[in-house]
Amino acid sequence: MSSLPHQWTSFTAPDPSNNQYTVMCAAMRKLAKENGWDESLKDVFAWIDYSCIPQANPSTQNLAIRSLAAYASSATWFIIIAPDTAHADLDDTCDLDTYQKRMWCRAEQVCHSMRNGTDGMFVAAKKDELVPLKNDHFIESLRVFDGDLTCCRLEHKGVAA
Repeated sequence: MSSLPHQWTSFTAPDPSNNQYTVMCAAMRKLAKENGWDESLKDVFAWIDYSCIPQANPSTQNLAIRSLAAYASSATWFIIIAPDTAHADLDDTCDLDTYQKRMWCRAEQVCHSMRNGTDGMFVAAKKDELVPLKNDHFIESLRVFDGDLTCCRLEHKGVAA
């Protein structure tokens, strides 16, 4: 299984521009080619938060979110998806730097690397690249709870207690 963590580029949708989706598909095909897998990806399993965490039922969604550590640490491959993408609701660009500042993104990285090491960890910041993660990338990741959270940014408006 491959985990494809990414930063949401809208407050209400994970990737309204489909820019990250395009990079995800290219990264998975590149990983398949490098490992001699069927490049159609028919036998490849990917864990992507929006499609793997129930969205309709808040109780079930909360349980799945509380299991993120298990999902991140269970993946064989961990590909950070971080192309330069305009945030739909802010005058910001989301990229590897902003991804690295997110609390949930840091938590997933730490959970995966503590169980599996860093050999299967990559960054895909462009459609045609899959770059092995460097160990110094984790210095900031280890400070998980210093990361940014959208709920705090929105002053907890619309967030269930």
